[in-house]
Amino acid sequence: MNALGAWLKQIVLVVMLAILADMLLPTRAMQKYVRMVMGLAIIAVILGPLTPMARRDWAAHLADWALRQVSSAAASETVSSSNEVDTNRLQQTLAKQQDQVANQNLAQELKQGLADDLGVQADKVVVSGASTANEPRALVTVSSEYSGRASEIRQFVARTLGVSEAHVQVVTGGRGR
Repeated sequence: MNALGAWLKQIVLVVMLAILADMLLPTRAMQKYVRMVMGLAIIAVILGPLTPMARRDWAAHLADWALRQVSSAAASETVSSSNEVDTNRLQQTLAKQQDQVANQNLAQELKQGLADDLGVQADKVVVSGASTANEPRALVTVSSEYSGRASEIRQFVARTLGVSEAHVQVVTGGRGR
């Protein structure tokens, strides 16, 4: 309830600011521009509570919802062995897709971190096991100009992933810049 009150206060304050700005304008030439900007500010305040919904991982939520729907439909009907096999297959497919996305996202973050923190442009970063119970593993391919920094790259990746250096492989000798 406090959140609703705070939201309404923000709307009222922005509307009052818009009215005040409109009244203080010395000429009519700027009036349409100020009204447009203040209108956008009012719209932004009104849509403020909706922005956290836009940041969520909708694909994962949709997959969970679909899984719950399939599970509840299977539970309400007489469950045959083919339905159980289909549900298991769906769960396995969803788990594989989530693993792939997690691995790709982590690989992108590592590649960006190498560039930002170490100044190393990795040719290729491959991560496996990011969302499993096992420790993730990484394969980093860099050009031969970074061969002297392989140990530093391995340490950075291991520290970032929170794994031992034995789980990180750095291959040098890829294509140059």
